[in-house]
Amino acid sequence: MNNKVISMDKPKARRTFQVKSKLRLCLFVTFVLILMISLASSFFLKGKAMEAPDHYLSWNVSHGDTLWSIAGSNLPRGRDIRDFISEIKEINHLQTSNILVGQHLRIPVYSGSGSVLSKLSFTK
Repeated sequence: MNNKVISMDKPKARRTFQVKSKLRLCLFVTFVLILMISLASSFFLKGKAMEAPDHYLSWNVSHGDTLWSIAGSNLPRGRDIRDFISEIKEINHLQTSNILVGQHLRIPVYSGSGSVLSKLSFTK
């Protein structure tokens, strides 16, 4: 004779979570999203944001020059021109994008930028 005991236990109930504080939940979700965004941005930038320029191009503004045209002719590969213009403004302590004929600007030049003008003259 076979005396097997068959258990008729109830299946385990799934554990449910109850939100006790909506504020804590929102803070937690916000923290997790910020963490994910910062990790993703550091992965996609791959250190390009911290790269220092190799040298600076000395640029005298002539008639018809704009920050957009100057940045476009010296734009490093893989960079957004708007970010590069902001960098030029920061380096030259410009509050606005307005530049004047005869004004002296320092333009950052990065290795592998591909700019023809960056190979002609530069200042350290």
